[in-house]
Amino acid sequence: MTNPATRNYYPQLDGLRGVIFLCVFFFHAYHPHFGESFFGSYLQFLYSSMALAIDTFFVYSAFFLTLLGMREYEKKGNFSFVNYFLRRTFRIWPLYYFIMLLCFVIIPIIAHRAGVAVSLPPANYYLFFISNYYLYGHIFMLQFFWTLSVEEQFYLVWGIVLLKFQKNFKIVIALFILISAAYTIYSTLKHFPNFNNTLSYLSDFSAGALAAIAFHKKNRVVAFFQKITKPQSYIFIIAIPLAISFTFFMLTTAATGVKLLLLQDLYRYFFVAYTALLMIEQLVNDRTV
Repeated sequence: MTNPATRNYYPQLDGLRGVIFLCVFFFHAYHPHFGESFFGSYLQFLYSSMALAIDTFFVYSAFFLTLLGMREYEKKGNFSFVNYFLRRTFRIWPLYYFIMLLCFVIIPIIAHRAGVAVSLPPANYYLFFISNYYLYGHIFMLQFFWTLSVEEQFYLVWGIVLLKFQKNFKIVIALFILISAAYTIYSTLKHFPNFNNTLSYLSDFSAGALAAIAFHKKNRVVAFFQKITKPQSYIFIIAIPLAISFTFFMLTTAATGVKLLLLQDLYRYFFVAYTALLMIEQLVNDRTV
């Protein structure tokens, strides 16, 4: 059997990935209304929170990129940026550019022959993975690809970090968190849209990187989750997220304006931190739910 400390596939996280996918899918596909009661409002808040599943993907990506990068550096004494970039390229680009071919070439031809108007964005935003900065309305199926642009921009930056700053990981991560928090607060106060900006998600990627460092080094966080009992696991997986969500539901219900927006940002940070801890718990706790 593969040593859990060195393998690159963790079936324990498949369930988490499945839940993340379902959250994103239902958030976009179905828009229920739970009524005006207190309980219905709370359910509506929980349902709207499923949009935060996008952040979970970013945490997940940074976790594995960092873990693989540290293992390569530890094993070989260096890190190959070329191999790293090629792995990312062959994993994403073939299917991605096939979809771009469909959207920018084939669909317009079919639409023209059918006499249907198609609103396409400038192709360069998608060809060069900067579509997260194009916010105008356009063909629906392309609008979800902004997350891939955020991922690709992070891949490039994080590859340089893995190459040059492995011995200063924590300093870089602290800097990323400060930049992300400062940009998020500034854009919120100035009413700039920040959901699409990569700077907003540096905190997500940083949380994933910190989780990878903790898991790789088997630090006190890992030791804590290795020892928790099944009842404690229920508390961590069910009670704690419900308590956090209910607290922010009550806070946001009473807030308006900028205060409401800042509370929503803070809620996202709590969610991201919890997700990073949940990944560690799922990986190291044999008694997990």
